[in-house]
Amino acid sequence: MQNPKYINIESVLERYQASAEYLSKFIATPNFSFTAGSGLSELSNAFEAEVVIPYQDIPGLPISSVSGHSGEVRLLKHNDKSCLYFAGRVHLYEGYSLIDTLFNVAISHLLGCGDIVISNAAGGLNPNYKAGDIMLIEDTLNFLSCDIIRNDVANNFAFALFGGNNSAQYLNNLKSALTDSGIKHHSGCLMAVTGPNYETPAEIRAYRRLTADAMGMSTVLELKAARMLGHNAIGLSLISNELRDVNTVALDHRHVVDAAKSAETTLIRILEVLFR
Repeated sequence: MQNPKYINIESVLERYQASAEYLSKFIATPNFSFTAGSGLSELSNAFEAEVVIPYQDIPGLPISSVSGHSGEVRLLKHNDKSCLYFAGRVHLYEGYSLIDTLFNVAISHLLGCGDIVISNAAGGLNPNYKAGDIMLIEDTLNFLSCDIIRNDVANNFAFALFGGNNSAQYLNNLKSALTDSGIKHHSGCLMAVTGPNYETPAEIRAYRRLTADAMGMSTVLELKAARMLGHNAIGLSLISNELRDVNTVALDHRHVVDAAKSAETTLIRILEVLFR
């Protein structure tokens, strides 16, 4: 499906009203939501799941066709807090529309989640990053050829990224908590491209000049939509591979899934911090 250049956030909420109404029969207001990126769907196994609902059972939800995205909504409980856990997402490169890719944000908002955390697997552009590292997303570059606006602020794009929420403070609090817990992490800029092809050496050199530290195929517009809706929203990237600006062995999606498995313990510890 071809994407228009812009869509309105209101149209996203209208699309998923029925999905949220269905889920509200099983799920009370969660404290926060967490979207699991490629290969990260099984992190939730370390926590008690009170509710597990396959995406295909939920009215209006798109279904991922990519391995490493199991496709379930789970309500996790830990330390007297609850998390609305999305085990997988869909991508533009699968043929889905931009509205399809924002279902996690819309449902989180409609179910009353306070904070929204979005993860992904990303290639490491920063030469200091290694496969299995974690990067907290401090800034973004949108190369997805589409964007999201809000009717009442269509002429004020600064609001969409930075207004109406305390995401920066939420991010700083998480940084401090991870440091106090001895969890190694980076902070950097995520660049989003449509994919699904991996990058050429020339593209890698160009993207580094644009100050991107990592690149993936999701998350940037999810964060933007969440902040437009007034949520404290943060993102984190699992560095699934190290991007080189010379020809090397070809990558495929198995590298992403393998990196997620190797970083599983660290990611579970991060989830434990989010539950505090």
